[in-house]
Amino acid sequence: MKNRPDAEPPIHYQLKYRRLRCEMFVDVYKAKCKSLRGNRVATVCCTPFHWIGFDPTPEERDSHKTLDSLFQPVGIPSALIPDNAKAITEGEFRK
Repeated sequence: MKNRPDAEPPIHYQLKYRRLRCEMFVDVYKAKCKSLRGNRVATVCCTPFHWIGFDPTPEERDSHKTLDSLFQPVGIPSALIPDNAKAITEGEFRK
């Protein structure tokens, strides 16, 4: 069973995070100008009961790095529901 190409990757690292019984909506917003810290893009997560998380990144392709700052302090939602942004539906964020 070791190193089988069709085997699913281990998920034991996810067990240390809190599980949330809600779904989260995810969107990527682009700014017209650069912030003082050099960020142009922000990943926004929100829930149906009006909780909002906002995490700025320098570029759109870095939006997958915001997941750690969501999962560690808040928890892992039952589902992440994106819009049709390519940074979310394709690439590292989807993996």
